[in-house]
Amino acid sequence: MQKTFTDLKVDTRIVEILQTQGIKQATPVQEKVIPVLFTGRDVLVQAQTGTGKTLAFVIPALKKIDTSKPYLQVLILTPTRELSLQIYQEIKKLVIGTEIRVANVCGGRDKNSQETKLKNVVHIIVGTPGRIQDHLRSKNTNLGAIKFFVLDEVDEMLQRGFLEDINLVVDNLPKERQNMMCSATLPDIVKQLAKKIMLNPYVVSLSEENPTVENIRQIAIKVAGENKKGLLLNLIERLNPYLLMIFCISKEVVKEIEGFLAAKGLEVEAIHGELSQSKRNQVMKKFQEAKIQILVASELVARGMDIQGVTHVINYDIPHNTNMYIHRIGRTGRASADGVAVTLYTHDDVKWLTAIEKALGYKIEKQNHAGETMSSRKKNDRQVKRGKSSVRENKRGKKNVLAKNSSSSRKQNKSN
Repeated sequence: MQKTFTDLKVDTRIVEILQTQGIKQATPVQEKVIPVLFTGRDVLVQAQTGTGKTLAFVIPALKKIDTSKPYLQVLILTPTRELSLQIYQEIKKLVIGTEIRVANVCGGRDKNSQETKLKNVVHIIVGTPGRIQDHLRSKNTNLGAIKFFVLDEVDEMLQRGFLEDINLVVDNLPKERQNMMCSATLPDIVKQLAKKIMLNPYVVSLSEENPTVENIRQIAIKVAGENKKGLLLNLIERLNPYLLMIFCISKEVVKEIEGFLAAKGLEVEAIHGELSQSKRNQVMKKFQEAKIQILVASELVARGMDIQGVTHVINYDIPHNTNMYIHRIGRTGRASADGVAVTLYTHDDVKWLTAIEKALGYKIEKQNHAGETMSSRKKNDRQVKRGKSSVRENKRGKKNVLAKNSSSSRKQNKSN
């Protein structure tokens, strides 16, 4: 039976706020992580997005804040602006009615306004490594009194080349502190970083054996490159998604697909690296509120975005590494809801699909354009072949009968 946040000894004020949001029971990752973080121990979590990791570290972080001390006490680093904003917004909901002050410090926003905010009392910073580094160099903030340090989506941060920035941030932290690292996967580079910055961490792994979310139906459809757009349109009509995310390999393809679908009369918008932060926020807000139901995206938003109600994901272009595949399809099937993830692949993409399946230890369901599984298609083909064979046999039988009848009639004519 799932535990409630009261069972986990979470502050009553926070429990009541969560209940107003419809959050009454803790997820498995929250059940495992929150009590351990309350004891002050370091924690390393391997779990997918959508499993409740954010609340798992935010709730203990808030408990650590001493509002009588007017300085920074918690630092949360994320790989993307979107994820940092999301965590910031979650914290803002939970600190209503308190004196806890939080700042979102990431790229794509005015640095001067961030500097002004950091000169005031700030207890928690949520930000990206590069921008935090900028403010450290400008002496706009000081990390010397940090009690709790969180690295979220570590594998993605390292994949984006943030290792040096992370190390520089860690060098500015006090030695006596609590740490938490969250990662969807645990490659050697993540383990090495954990060994460097953590002390005897408690390890929670919810996805080691099955890194893809169990309630996501995964489908792969082989298609010729020139037929991909037509198949995409067919899928949208057939699947009838409530909220659909379409992932493309580059911003150029994103723009192309957005234009194609818009020309077909569909309400669609796109998000990619060329958009300003304010425009990105506008598009994401419209999608979250279901004012648009189709969002075409580059890899930009594949990580960390917690958008409730995404029923379907389509990989218009197959990702070229397993981690990205996991994070793309993880936009659906969140918070125990069911989801569908469809990957389109060409003959040249077979190697990527094979590599993904091998890494996952999982055979993705193969379908044809009509939505039949390949196994059922083969079965139908065998039945059709058997049917055709029967027809041929019947035809041969009829010919033989006709031949016999013809022969007997000729004999009869001769005797007559």
